[in-house]
Amino acid sequence: MQSSTTAAHEFGHSIGLDHPAVLDIRVKGVPGIMYPRGTMVDKPFQYNPAAQVGEPGSTINPDARKVLQQDIDMLQLNKLPFNQRGIAVLGDFTTVWHQAF
Repeated sequence: MQSSTTAAHEFGHSIGLDHPAVLDIRVKGVPGIMYPRGTMVDKPFQYNPAAQVGEPGSTINPDARKVLQQDIDMLQLNKLPFNQRGIAVLGDFTTVWHQAF
């Protein structure tokens, strides 16, 4: 079973989410989806739960990230311009092909 959260994390960037400013979230519980590699987390969410702070393996294991309500709140969905049918665009993708130079 694949458990990487990297695709979801990168998709978050594509819809306007940034990394959180504070990257030491020890005693905060499960890390949200937008926390980058290198974030200081509680032992159960580290690459190596036995590693001490500052040792190799003591930072976030991306597989431990989850989409949390705070991640959804950062999207500020209530501020999107909804049309008469109740539809709004979140992020932007294109199928425009660009010729290589």
